[in-house]
Amino acid sequence: MRTLYSVLLVLLAIQCIYSSDLCTHIKSSDGYTYNLEWFINAGPYGPVKGIKPPQSYNYKFTICGSGFICGKQVCGAGKAGSCQSWSSTPFNDDHSDEACTGMDTPTQVVGLAGGLGAQFFYGNGDEYSGVPRTTTIYMLCGREDGWGQVIFNDSLTDDLKYSVVVTSKYACGKKGGGGGGSSGISPAGIIVLIIFCVIIVYLIAGVIVNKVRGQSGVELIPNVGLWKSIGGLIRDGSCCLVRRGGGSYGSV
Repeated sequence: MRTLYSVLLVLLAIQCIYSSDLCTHIKSSDGYTYNLEWFINAGPYGPVKGIKPPQSYNYKFTICGSGFICGKQVCGAGKAGSCQSWSSTPFNDDHSDEACTGMDTPTQVVGLAGGLGAQFFYGNGDEYSGVPRTTTIYMLCGREDGWGQVIFNDSLTDDLKYSVVVTSKYACGKKGGGGGGSSGISPAGIIVLIIFCVIIVYLIAGVIVNKVRGQSGVELIPNVGLWKSIGGLIRDGSCCLVRRGGGSYGSV
């Protein structure tokens, strides 16, 4: 169990770093940085009407802010990032006529090139016929103040895919700045990040599999025998190098 707790602590630390950097330091591939702190402080936006006739649905969403209660399924505990309501009094305290169209933690955040804005993908919303609802939010650079122009596109509701377009001056990027630091992650940094993510996934999957198999304690670690032998392999390798080095010096 101690191993499992250690893995969970690592994941919590990653989530903490990810959350704090999510909207204040978004970077594009060409070196633009986006700081969407204004939207964090503004809180959820809505209600806003969808564009699908007869425009009977209302929507509410948040950008990088705290989640809110929506419906009575996956987002009933205050984890909604996007919400749909078909009530005559939308987003009331009852929450019965609502469906979560995306949870509050984006599964993907992309900084657009040229300082044009950022894209957020909210997944894992309430399911309909086994299919989860999703929402993609486009934060585009414009001249408008505050939330600016907001268009909620629900024309693809048959596929349970929704999208929001927000045009605001607070969504504009700055070349090499705005969030501070360098203009992007170096290739070496990307490789290290990929390796780290692979190790985390490997450990989590291994722990889950071993737990299902009835293992406990240190045996939860995947391929624990290999990890236990690493110390001996390093020691043997070091001794081999020392012996070879000693032999070469003796022959001089």
